[in-house]
Amino acid sequence: MKPCYVQWRPRLAGAAMFLAVAPPAPSHSKPAAPAVPGIWVLNQEQTSCSVSLRPAGRPQQVLTFHIDPAMDAWGFSVAGEIPRIGALHREVEIGVSFLPNATRLASTAMLVRDPDTNEELISITLPSGPPEQFAGAAGLLVEAKGREHVQIELPDTQKAFDDLRTCNEALLMRWGLNPQLLSSLSRKPRPMNGVQMVNPVDYPEVSINRREQGATTVRFSIGPDGRVKGCAPLISSGFPALDAQSCRSLIKRGRFEPALDQNGRPITTESVTTIHWALGY
Repeated sequence: MKPCYVQWRPRLAGAAMFLAVAPPAPSHSKPAAPAVPGIWVLNQEQTSCSVSLRPAGRPQQVLTFHIDPAMDAWGFSVAGEIPRIGALHREVEIGVSFLPNATRLASTAMLVRDPDTNEELISITLPSGPPEQFAGAAGLLVEAKGREHVQIELPDTQKAFDDLRTCNEALLMRWGLNPQLLSSLSRKPRPMNGVQMVNPVDYPEVSINRREQGATTVRFSIGPDGRVKGCAPLISSGFPALDAQSCRSLIKRGRFEPALDQNGRPITTESVTTIHWALGY
């Protein structure tokens, strides 16, 4: 599940207006430490794991792969010297190919701004789980509107893939989730298409008045019916009102395709997500 990003802005005329903003690419889209050209760097953060690569030569582009910790979601972002694909926060249909086998995956991309650096980057979500092609790929090609936009050489992808998996499993265990149980599922829980679980109208009025902003990471249960049954903050935003509202919104609107066990039966599972609360003026 992508981290939710909620932003509130006042109308210039004085009346309140709420604005939904697309989820940002992970703030770790740049390596945590300076990367040697052509070398993968593992980024271990409080709520996520990713691997970043700064290829040799030009154009200079920083490529970051990430896995959603608890769900069957996989994606990457490209920062640095990038071509412009579409408008900010608007999805564009693209094709992603892992070379040399060149199997093309239909996907979507979105041009966003890194919430920490304000740098533009391309955020790309891949369908279903991590593609088998990545572990043995020698290159990556992104095409949009019938023409090539990004092509990056990928060295030693097997090690990058293994490091990312190991880091992700350690993170799940720290949160009290069982990586082996999740990997044994015939289907992990997935957010239902078109369901906006946290809306800008949810921004607590007391937090708006106090100009409170932050990110809350929560752990929650998803029942066999796909509804959120329970929720508790794992990592606080620093503001009780934002933490409490994160859980209230998920319980009220959270709708998922439930996890399926090895026999294809819906079961209850635990999951984790991060909700970003930001005030824009």
